[in-house]
Amino acid sequence: MKRILTALVCLAFVGCSATVQELKQTRERHPPEKLSLKPGYNDYVKRHFLEEEKVECGRIFFANGDYADYWFKSHHLTKDAGFTYFVFSDDKAKIMEGWFCCEVQLPHDQLSNKHALIAFIEKHDGMVP
Repeated sequence: MKRILTALVCLAFVGCSATVQELKQTRERHPPEKLSLKPGYNDYVKRHFLEEEKVECGRIFFANGDYADYWFKSHHLTKDAGFTYFVFSDDKAKIMEGWFCCEVQLPHDQLSNKHALIAFIEKHDGMVP
């Protein structure tokens, strides 16, 4: 029983790290400031769909004038819950597993700052879409 549980945990981490690694590599190749961004689901988000990678990426603009970039891969395209890789303007990063289904959908009201997005991520991290 212990071996089965260990194997399942290892498999979960392999899938997780593969998607996250893919998103990190996509970040290097496709920074949002070099893309033609269009309106996102929320008024304060601009996004671009990378067809080849099957990744949505974009920029979230906070009410205080700051921003965060993101790269999202849906659970429909992976063998995991899907992941979103966020990078803030200070280059600090945060990863969220799950929650988003087919696109990044944040709260209707504009997030005030980086800390509001971090609170959102922490609240919804790990929830299966």
